[in-house]
Amino acid sequence: MVLAGQVCESIITELPQLTYTGQLIPMPIGPHPKPIFKIHIFSADINYAMVSIKSLQQGLSVMIHLVQHDEMAAHTDGARWLSQKIAA
Repeated sequence: MVLAGQVCESIITELPQLTYTGQLIPMPIGPHPKPIFKIHIFSADINYAMVSIKSLQQGLSVMIHLVQHDEMAAHTDGARWLSQKIAA
């Protein structure tokens, strides 16, 4: 969990378009089978966000999805993974 906190801090520092960071949630929640933290980045280009985060992820699995009304679809059909996909 220490590494996840460090990655979160790196993303906050390195991505000026960051608008919201949630706290590290140290347990499974909803469709997430592992601890998570949320970062909302407003960018018209999701590929830019993916490349930026990939350079900072330090080997952790990262799911990226657009914010949308249907959260289940966002976490399944709309999810893009950097590194290993973590199955629910």
